[in-house]
Amino acid sequence: MAVQAGAMWNLVYNPLESVIAPVIRGNPWGWDPAVLSDDWPYVLFDWDTHFAALMLSLDAAGKELGYSVLIQVVKAKSAEGFVPNGYAPTRKSTHS
Repeated sequence: MAVQAGAMWNLVYNPLESVIAPVIRGNPWGWDPAVLSDDWPYVLFDWDTHFAALMLSLDAAGKELGYSVLIQVVKAKSAEGFVPNGYAPTRKSTHS
């Protein structure tokens, strides 16, 4: 129950993307240079976000939230079909 509460505490509703569970809020390390405002900056990291979705889905009340978080990280996939290691609203990590 404590893990579930911790995962729920990190949820954010973004009107453009639905419910997300960002690893960190803000624009850390200048990772997303196109951020013009501090209102909605966030970063989703692939594995961390997948695990957050799993933890949320373990409880019946969080199942829909877990699905929503999982959908958001999968939507970040690249044109080649890879889910990036890091995703921000205007930047994705690339695989080389």
